Formats: sequence, structure tokens, C-alpha cells
Amino acid sequence: MSQTMRRGNGPTSAGLARVRLNPPTAVFESFDPDRSGWSAWFGRPRVVRQAKTLSQVRPLLDFLEGQVRHGRWGVLLLSYEAAPGLNPALTTRRAGDLPLAWAAVFDRPHTVRPPIEGPFHHSPWRPALTEKKYATAVQKIKHLH
Repeated sequence: MSQTMRRGNGPTSAGLARVRLNPPTAVFESFDPDRSGWSAWFGRPRVVRQAKTLSQVRPLLDFLEGQVRHGRWGVLLLSYEAAPGLNPALTTRRAGDLPLAWAAVFDRPHTVRPPIEGPFHHSPWRPALTEKKYATAVQKIKHLH
């Protein structure tokens, strides 16, 4: 990327959208009782970018990889529906409201957990396929050899 990274909205040289969030935080926690695991949280990113189209997925991953090679930490959300952006032979259902990929670059993780305010909520789970269609799809996968 030849353009200077900065926070804010607007296109970048690869067409990736800059995102302004207040500030994004990523939390990774290991709850394995048999090992100490690895836990860290990231806050106040240097830059946040997202891919909303399949043609933006690979450039976003390349951008993030370049940042990590320079000693920074990258956090990535990669949706299942981004798969055709990596391999056009793969097909998925239509993407939802989330970006296909979301990436944030940080200088380093924090080892002290941020305070969590309020309860965690999620929308109701709804299957995208009937049980019969799911079973048929699994059988197709098993016979791909």
C-alpha cells in the first residue's frame, strides 16, 4: 500500500474502505482448565480496514500480512462468505450485513483484560438450511474425492 495509513473513512489505494470505530477491541481468551492458554486483548488500533466485495478480500489479507511482517499485530475477522475471494471455485450463500473481511492493526496486545460492561446478547440462531438439505450437502462433501 503506497498511501499513508490513517484512521477515518474514505478509500485507500487498493479500494479497501477505512472504518472509524470507537475504538474497536478484540478479546481472545483461553478457558482451557488443563493449560494456562493464551489470552490477550487489543484496543486502539493503528488502522482498521474492511473488505465489502470479493475482489477486496485478497488485498486486505496481503495488507495485514505486510503489517505483521513489520512487527505489528493483526486481528482478522474473515467471514465464511469471503471464500470465493480466495478461491473462485468455492461457492457460499449470499453475504449478510457483516463485511466479508475486517482487519485491525495494533502495536501490541495487552495482557490485562478490559472491564466487560453489561451482559452479552446475541440474535436468535436460525438455520439457513433444512435438516434434509444439510444432510444432502454433507454427503456431497464426503464424496468429493
